[in-house]
Amino acid sequence: LTAGDHTINIFFQLTAAEAAGTLQFDMDFFGGGGALDGHNIEFRLNNTLFHTETGIPNSGQLVSEGISNTLANTGSNVLTIQRTGGDGSWIQIDYTELDVTPVPEPSSFALFGLGGLALIFRRRRK
Repeated sequence: LTAGDHTINIFFQLTAAEAAGTLQFDMDFFGGGGALDGHNIEFRLNNTLFHTETGIPNSGQLVSEGISNTLANTGSNVLTIQRTGGDGSWIQIDYTELDVTPVPEPSSFALFGLGGLALIFRRRRK
């Protein structure tokens, strides 16, 4: 992220189960230029702000944030990382990760329930 190009958009797809699940965002910064007071960054999912960091140093800052699943869409999504200020001229990103834990489908719950019932009946028959 630089003063001249201060926005990164990451486009990705989610299934219905993933969009309804738990989302965890992680990002690590490892280098930057000229930041005495740090860098200011905003994080948005589908144009909705979910996290702000101010005063990020030139390196060693980890951002970790759970994201409300109401912000995710089934199908197309966009994660926007935008440098909004600070006195640094640029900052480098080591990695960006979005973990999604999908909600199990109702049929999976039914299978677990049937398996549990089978164990109960088996114990009672002995």
